[in-house]
Amino acid sequence: MRARALSAPPRSRRACLEAFKALHAGRRAMRRASVSQPAPAGVASPAPFLRWRGVSTDGGVDNDDRRYWVDKMFCPSEWDSYCSVRPMDVHCMGELEDGLAEVDQHAADRRAFMMERLRIPVRVVYGAAPADGAGGIGEMAESLDTWSMAEMETMLLELWEGYQAGFPFGQLLFQGLHGSRRAAEIERVARIAEEILEARAVPSVELRYDAADHNAVSVPRAPLARCGGPADGIAQGSNDTPQLLAMADQLVVSRKGQFSCPVKAGAVFMTTCGSGASAQTPSSAPACAALKGLATLTGVLAATRAKDSPLPAVAATHHLPYGDVVEFQPPRAHRRRAGELYPVAWFCFTDKRLGPRRGSPRGAPRDLLEVRLSSVHVGTTLCVKLIASENLMDLYNDNHDSPNIDVT
Repeated sequence: MRARALSAPPRSRRACLEAFKALHAGRRAMRRASVSQPAPAGVASPAPFLRWRGVSTDGGVDNDDRRYWVDKMFCPSEWDSYCSVRPMDVHCMGELEDGLAEVDQHAADRRAFMMERLRIPVRVVYGAAPADGAGGIGEMAESLDTWSMAEMETMLLELWEGYQAGFPFGQLLFQGLHGSRRAAEIERVARIAEEILEARAVPSVELRYDAADHNAVSVPRAPLARCGGPADGIAQGSNDTPQLLAMADQLVVSRKGQFSCPVKAGAVFMTTCGSGASAQTPSSAPACAALKGLATLTGVLAATRAKDSPLPAVAATHHLPYGDVVEFQPPRAHRRRAGELYPVAWFCFTDKRLGPRRGSPRGAPRDLLEVRLSSVHVGTTLCVKLIASENLMDLYNDNHDSPNIDVT
């Protein structure tokens, strides 16, 4: 299994668990482990997020697992992620849907409960974080709030199965609980385990793979009312005018989580689809091609100044605690062409090993780039170009031949 957006690579996590099972002990470690109250995490700020539906990618889906589909990167929560197969210049398309993206409150409550039950087991299995703060396997217990939902569910299921089989390591789920409280927690874990297994038995999304390129993946598309077709509850305009438009004035990019290949650099594009028009493919978009492989600020700024550059002028450059964002000027209305992708912004994170820049304000949101755009950008379709990742495979005992890209 190759899902590197997980809180720990499955091979290394499974090796830890199997080794722990073989010991049939750990009582001393259980007594030493302490329970700390987890801080609320993984829920986006109350600011409204546009609802984008991930519809296609040319970067593949890690292990062909639907839990790591493109749609995850457009969710306002930070506990799910898109995980590619390809390591560079991956393009992910999203289409605007009506309403605002909201955090699933039931999932948030369930996650908070799982975090409470898993804190002791994770500390016992993975140990303490390294003193140098370099991250890796030892940081798992200290950063449980950054685990993906998929990995947290997998850990809970394995421990629950161990508890049912009578193995000592399964008892870690309920360490320190007694009487009616213990019985209630056991009942709730059983109910959550059943929910997880039922959800996994029913595919959440139908993925379609291109016969010539397995990394070209898409989902069935419903008729789009915003591009000229009728739809209940949506006012009809001219055939060339979309009925639903995104007006974006803020950009938020996150790589929070325990990743062996977190996104390093990328770019965001938008376009507007008129009647009968579809979004330009990234491979045919000049501005998209101009940013190919550009993972440094100096490289992007040089590309904007190059002769006959298809990139628009830079509207602003934002230097943030965890990276940089280059904002581009939007095209004038009379120069917009239906379906043509134009760049909104390019972004690049600092090295994850090094943390925030020196002089950054204390309490800056970790691994997050958030900027208020100087102009409003309008469109019906979004393209996120994941240019490169930061290779941390050695820290997470990830033995795959090449990196991928993980983004929340």
